[in-house]
Amino acid sequence: MAMTERSLLRFQLLGMLSLVLLLTLALGGYFTLQQARILHQETRELEKNEYRELQQVLLRTRNSMHSQLQHLIDDQRQRVEADLRQQVDQAIRVAYSLYDHESSLHPRDQVQRQIIDMLRPLRFFEGRGYFFILDRQGNCLLNPVNPELENHNLLGIRDSNGKLIVQELLQATEQQDNALINYYWPQPGSQSPSLKQVFARRFAPFDWVIATGEYEQHTRRRLQEQTIDQLHDHYASGDGYLIIVDGNQKILTSGNPDATAQQQAAALAVIEQVQQRGGGFQSNGWAQLGDPQRPQQLSLVSYLADWDWTLINTLYLDSREAARQHRQRLLEEQWQEGMRATLAAMLLASLLALALVLLYNRGLARRFTLY
Repeated sequence: MAMTERSLLRFQLLGMLSLVLLLTLALGGYFTLQQARILHQETRELEKNEYRELQQVLLRTRNSMHSQLQHLIDDQRQRVEADLRQQVDQAIRVAYSLYDHESSLHPRDQVQRQIIDMLRPLRFFEGRGYFFILDRQGNCLLNPVNPELENHNLLGIRDSNGKLIVQELLQATEQQDNALINYYWPQPGSQSPSLKQVFARRFAPFDWVIATGEYEQHTRRRLQEQTIDQLHDHYASGDGYLIIVDGNQKILTSGNPDATAQQQAAALAVIEQVQQRGGGFQSNGWAQLGDPQRPQQLSLVSYLADWDWTLINTLYLDSREAARQHRQRLLEEQWQEGMRATLAAMLLASLLALALVLLYNRGLARRFTLY
């Protein structure tokens, strides 16, 4: 009977210890899985945050570059306007000088002819610039590069966008002494229209409009050549590079000057697709235009309408690798600390449970002994 009691007590102790062990293992597995799930979620959130940070870096770079370029464009236009104004003011002074000197000595039409003959041969802007004269009815009195237009009414002439050029110029100078307008007109020797900036001033004695203009393409080309090198030096670094594609789908600068024609064509095909959807972020679309040893890239595609440029700011993802690894290590250290704390708590709970089981078993044995 004594052996049966001892066997029963041992069996009960073994069962309770087994139950404590199973509960401990179950809780341990549950908390381990929870910690692993938390680590996985935090790792994914870390990756998302890093991606968003890269996007913010590209956005700031894009905004800074566009602001810089717009400042250059506006400044260039202001300089062109100032140059046009200066040339027209000189022509007006010449016209007034002749008028003041000759109007009392010669008939009106002769004085007009003298002024026209005086302005006809004048050239500036490296030979591109010239003066043209319109009367208030829209008749062309002087156009030295297109003399066939002289003595013809130009009120119905439109540019490639349908703008009534002469009408707008006459209306603008009627409301005030001078005016600045833009329109598209073919350059001498070309059939393709180009943007032209024209400044005009009214010559009151004959109610004429004396004007000159400059094609933006000339001043823009010089500025673009200077700007490309500046942008490349400023925005190309060990962390990324800049791609500029012009309106003819020609790559003006990139992070890999040794890229083959085939590689450029492949990159341009992807760039064109991104252009069609309006730009935005793109991953690994044209790695061949950067460092071939660093294919993982994130780019931001934007468009500069004034110059018909596509601008592509690109960052190498491994440029943030050191920071990413540091943050990942911190996460893993936090996870390990959490696991150690969990294991310590489970061990403590197991020891307490074991102590309670032993105390309970000892008390039960005493009761068996009494009975």
